[in-house]
Amino acid sequence: MLEFYCFLLTLRRYLQDGKKNPIPLRPYIHRLAAQLPTEESLTDRRILDALRVYAVDTWWPEDWGEPPIDRWLFIHDGKYLNLEFETLLEHLAEQHDVDLETLPCDDLDGLLANDVFNQIRLDLVRKWAENPDDRDTIEVAYRELRLLLAQNSVIDKYELQRQLLGNEYLDLRAVRSRFYVAATDMKHISDSKGRFITCSRCGLRNSNETTCIRPRCPGEAGWQYHPGKPNLMLLHPEHIIRIVLPAIEELALYERIKAIVEPTNGSVVLWPAVDRFDIYVTTPTMRIAIDVKDWQQPEQLANNISGDIPNYAPYPYDLGVYVYPAERGGKYGQIVRERTGPRLSTNHIMSTASILEKVKKVVK
Repeated sequence: MLEFYCFLLTLRRYLQDGKKNPIPLRPYIHRLAAQLPTEESLTDRRILDALRVYAVDTWWPEDWGEPPIDRWLFIHDGKYLNLEFETLLEHLAEQHDVDLETLPCDDLDGLLANDVFNQIRLDLVRKWAENPDDRDTIEVAYRELRLLLAQNSVIDKYELQRQLLGNEYLDLRAVRSRFYVAATDMKHISDSKGRFITCSRCGLRNSNETTCIRPRCPGEAGWQYHPGKPNLMLLHPEHIIRIVLPAIEELALYERIKAIVEPTNGSVVLWPAVDRFDIYVTTPTMRIAIDVKDWQQPEQLANNISGDIPNYAPYPYDLGVYVYPAERGGKYGQIVRERTGPRLSTNHIMSTASILEKVKKVVK
C-alpha cells in the first residue's frame, strides 16, 4: 500500500500548491485501483472513485468540446474535490496509522515502476528457484518480457497479444494493464499531427520537449513517428527510465560480446537467473559475469554497487565485472573504483571498451 499512500500524498500536495500536473492522472489511478486488494477499506475505494472522475475531467482538452455536465463540480477550481479529498485522506491516515508529513514519497514514478516490475520479476525468481527443471523456460519468459518492454515503447494492442502468445509464465492482461497505457490517454505528449515520437536512445519522448538532457541522444535524426491509431498502446513513461534506458546499453554490449565469443564455441546468456546480473560469458578458459551500469555521475554508480556480483550455481564465474559506458571518459572509472574498493573483494570496474578487449584476449 505504500505506493497508494504516496500517490495520495503527492496529489494532496499538488492540490494545496495549486500547481498544474504535467501528466494525466488516469493511468496511475487505474493501476492503483487494480492493485488495491478487495479487502481494503471503503475509504480507500471512495478516494479512488473520486479521483477517477477528477482524472478524466481535470485534463479535458478544449478541442474535445464540453465535458459531461454532471461532472462540472469537479472541474470548478477543484474546490469540491479539495474538501472531499482532504477529509477522506485524513481519515485514511488515522485508520492506517500513517504520518502524512513524513511519508517518503518524493519519487512517485520510481515507486510505481519498481513495484510493478519487481513484483513480476520476483514471482519469476521464486518459480525459478522452486522448479529446477523449468529454469530455462522461466528465464526465456523473463527475457521475452524485458525485450518486449525495452524494444516496444509503442506497440499495437494485437501485436502485444501476439508476442506474449504461448508464454505460460506471463499473463497478457497483467502485462498490458501494468506496463502499457492507451495512446488516447496520452494525447498530451503527441505532436500537432497526433503522432507519438520514440527516440533510439531515449525511448518515448514528449513532443513538447525540443531538447534532451540525456547523454548520447542522436536528436531528431534518431526519432521515429507513430500515428495515433485506436489500438495503439504506449509504455507508461515511468518505465522508460527503469526498463528501456538500461536495456539499451545492456543489449548493445550483449550483441558485441556475442559476435566475439560465439564463433569460438563460447556462449553468452542475457539476464541469467532472471536478471541476477546482465550478461554471462562462457569461454573454454574463463567464465565472466557482467553487470552493466549506466549512471550519469560516477558517484551515482558507486552508490549503487553494494558488493560483488552474486557468485553461485548455475552461473558461477571466474571474473566479475561492473561495466559502465566507455563514452563517460575522463576520471569516471577511477572515481568509481576508489569509492567502491572497500566493498568489492574480487570484482572489477571496467568500461565497455575495456571489457570487450578483455573478452577478445580470453578467446584468442
